[in-house]
Amino acid sequence: MNLFIVGWNLPEKYQSKIVPELEKMTEIYPRLDPKTLWHCRSTSGLLFTASMHTTGQAAAPRQYVAKNKNQVVFYSGLPINSTGTFAAHRSEDLSLHWDQLTENLEGMYCIIRAVDSPAQLELLSDITGMEQVYYFHQDNLWLVSNSVHLIKRIWKLNTLDPIGISLFLSTSWVWDDRTLLSDVRVVPAGQHWIWKEGSDEPERTCYFKPSDLACHRNKKNATAHYKLLAANLSQILSVLNQSFDNLICALTGGRDTRFVTALLIHAGLPVQYYTFGEKTGTDAKIAKQIADIFNLDYKLIDITASDVLDNWDQICRKIVLQGDGMVIIDVIPSMLSCQVLCNEHINIDLGGTGGELAKGFYSTPDLNLFLDGYDIVRMQHFLTKKIINDAGGIIRQDAIELSRNCMNNFVKQYCDYGFSPNDIPDVFFLYSRLRRKRGSNKRVYMEFQDFFSPFITRAFVEAVFSMPAAQRYTEPFHYNLIRLLSPDLHSIPLDKGHWRSQNFVTHLINYYKNRISNRVRQRILNILGSDSKSIKTSEPLHTATDMFDLTTWFKSRREQVREFCLDKKDSFIWNFVDRQLFEKITSPASEQTELFQYGTYISSFYRIATLFYYESTIKEKYSNQSIYQLNRR
Repeated sequence: MNLFIVGWNLPEKYQSKIVPELEKMTEIYPRLDPKTLWHCRSTSGLLFTASMHTTGQAAAPRQYVAKNKNQVVFYSGLPINSTGTFAAHRSEDLSLHWDQLTENLEGMYCIIRAVDSPAQLELLSDITGMEQVYYFHQDNLWLVSNSVHLIKRIWKLNTLDPIGISLFLSTSWVWDDRTLLSDVRVVPAGQHWIWKEGSDEPERTCYFKPSDLACHRNKKNATAHYKLLAANLSQILSVLNQSFDNLICALTGGRDTRFVTALLIHAGLPVQYYTFGEKTGTDAKIAKQIADIFNLDYKLIDITASDVLDNWDQICRKIVLQGDGMVIIDVIPSMLSCQVLCNEHINIDLGGTGGELAKGFYSTPDLNLFLDGYDIVRMQHFLTKKIINDAGGIIRQDAIELSRNCMNNFVKQYCDYGFSPNDIPDVFFLYSRLRRKRGSNKRVYMEFQDFFSPFITRAFVEAVFSMPAAQRYTEPFHYNLIRLLSPDLHSIPLDKGHWRSQNFVTHLINYYKNRISNRVRQRILNILGSDSKSIKTSEPLHTATDMFDLTTWFKSRREQVREFCLDKKDSFIWNFVDRQLFEKITSPASEQTELFQYGTYISSFYRIATLFYYESTIKEKYSNQSIYQLNRR
């Protein structure tokens, strides 16, 4: 990893703080090497750049920084040159091929070029914006970094953002251009920004435009199209394999990891496959079956509830600080698995992140989807109802209203780019959930691994939006490409249900058949004087899979977290969370059947806890104290 900070028009008293504050970041990221820390100040004093990265041995063959007499080029994440004509993981090559970078780079990255005289600063973000790049802007002053915490420390920022908090609580991630701090924003996807001497604002160009994506014509995909897509994706994976030895890939019972696995098996690439979580989980069982059939190099990382609870305080603190409060603390097993998998080199995780983009993840197979019947207003209502959740009143209505406004603005903005309202659910997945939630989550693992997914490539994204929204719901890319590359892999059972029918009419009929059946059932219950809610014997209490025992974690840490949060009587967060209902869901005296009305309240509990933990960290000085120790002050 390479942690960087750039200042434009930054007063000298703040420039002098950058290096000491950057050095202190080793307390948050222990694998950063202070010996790699460098800084440059332009002759005019207008531009200040600095970074610190992991050791050369751990990072090899990456070259994060390349300097010459008049400029420095550096990056974070992992840019990949899809053509293989130059090594995009070496900053010298990025510098030599600068004018080509917007045309053929793939992956998750931010690239910076800083020129000394005349002072000029350039920034490139990846096409999906998954590599999180933050900025603080005041008058003609700019601070840009891949860490909110570093910006906060330099400028002494500590005001929480109402919209960021509302989005996190009601949807489980912070999106749009927001963070949890009011004055820190996020660079959008596919951007090329240029600051020039004599100008206070950067020239902004979007080189991978949503409006261009919206113009892709709907077409019927034949076998030839799937073969071409598989070849394009395999080419990028082969480029990675030629440069790196330590490729890893998650293996589960789901469709997304199976898609990636099919590409890797077909290309014959050497990869370490893994599954993490409880060994009795569905993912572990199916992954073992796949590994045995195809003789894969496979490892099951058994992470039990005891492992999570034994490391709770330490890992919670790392998640909150490294994720700047925007990563929910229930990703503890992922952190533990990264530590198990790590070696002297940084791994490259070829995960299935983003596959939902091609599966109609947020769509409903009704007549509106089938007949392209949505307009802007109906889509705003649909997505608000689908995604924004008040958890039975635990999340206050003020927060819901702020989130609803963001959703309405999102739908309107992307329809203005030219997307059909029917496309907006998948557009939202791409530019919100994938970009911000998955992108933020990857930040807490970047000490140990870089990330690449075939689903965030130009070829895949463009193929997805060349297909009608109703057809995407049938999961045609997963179904056809896996069957094409590996029929045996295609035939192995999935973790949830079966392959979807490739005929959308089948889903349409089943959807309305189920609706009619549920209405008839409800009328019968009403006639009998029964309440459908009263006969429920169980409800999902969280949104995780059976690989993780979140309920045991909750019961074990409930009182500790409850005390920590309730002790913050004057917290700004209580403006967005109903304190009495929080007390109810965290009280050992509450009957579980009484809590069904709050939905997946255990997931809400982890979000709320994350925010309170984060609020505490923005007010403290650097220390090695755990979250639990903070509670004991």
